[in-house]
Amino acid sequence: MDASTAGTEVLTFANARYEPRATGKAFEKKHSHPNAEEVAYIISGRGMAGVDDQEFEVKAGDSIWVPRGTVHWFHNSFD
Repeated sequence: MDASTAGTEVLTFANARYEPRATGKAFEKKHSHPNAEEVAYIISGRGMAGVDDQEFEVKAGDSIWVPRGTVHWFHNSFD
């Protein structure tokens, strides 16, 4: 994605791991990136993703694009 395909000028891409809910480290707080879009790609397992007011299950092989300034979060509510 770039300025010619999606208007993207700055993109955030990071590696994150969400432990199963039993560990207590399974949730990321709702947040946004005012100056960058974000792409999340699920490498393994499954979890929940939220963008704006929608939440949905994600699994290995899924990707999510979060527009700049959009509230989003991820968590693993599974064992």
